[in-house]
Amino acid sequence: MPKNKSKVKIKKEKKAKASKSSFSAQKKNLDIMELLVSDYEFQSIVNETRNYLNIPTDGLNNDSITKWTHEMDKRSDTMLESKNLLVQEEKIRSKLQSKEIGMRIASEQSKLLHHKIPWNYLNNTAKFVVDKFHLPIHFVDSIKLYITRGTITAPYNNFGSGEYPSRTLLSKVRYFPIKFYAKLTDAEFEDLKKYIKRLSTKLPKFRPLKDINKRLTIEKWYHDRTKFDIVEEKEYTLTLSEIAENLLGNKKSAKKIYDVARELRELRERRFRGKDM
Repeated sequence: MPKNKSKVKIKKEKKAKASKSSFSAQKKNLDIMELLVSDYEFQSIVNETRNYLNIPTDGLNNDSITKWTHEMDKRSDTMLESKNLLVQEEKIRSKLQSKEIGMRIASEQSKLLHHKIPWNYLNNTAKFVVDKFHLPIHFVDSIKLYITRGTITAPYNNFGSGEYPSRTLLSKVRYFPIKFYAKLTDAEFEDLKKYIKRLSTKLPKFRPLKDINKRLTIEKWYHDRTKFDIVEEKEYTLTLSEIAENLLGNKKSAKKIYDVARELRELRERRFRGKDM
């Protein structure tokens, strides 16, 4: 089975200070975290996790975080390369190949097998807390930060950017996915509008097309000026004045017929050849 080690580096940072925020959801989310931290069952999970990951009871500080991170890497690598884990992986593979178990069961067994790997344990515990205490999924990072550093933080917003397909270059992105983590208040919707407006500046801009159907009709007549008279059985060419009289009701608007055809030709160049973004 694939090795499932997900390393999450914990950045050094100062203790969070109370500060005014322009993000409407931050205070509400921070209050939820404060309440969660006061919950005895949550604290029991935190203490058990810190004990397993060798984290002090009051969390890591700036002096100890780097050493602890290296130790987490080393413990994770050692467990991944252990003979027991490799043997268990092979057993799961064999059961899957022999169809003794299906892909879903094999995947669950593999997750359980890798759960005790330190970095996975931290990630999985945070996700477990989110599920158990009915929190929005984007609280995961705040929970991990509290477990490791003892710092109480919360998401600034209850929305954020979604994922792109793998191997997508950001320079080639043609859309911005957005995730909602909770029902938004009116104030949070205003934050979302600002967020969308900021993101949309990086996307193609399409100006409204004025009277496009009428202009396309004019262009078609302009290019199809040659007609066939079935009575006299000969071709004839409409003048621009005749087209203007037919379509615009004024034969003196002949120049406008030519201008519309030229403008549409230039518009296609700008719009479809990347010159009007």
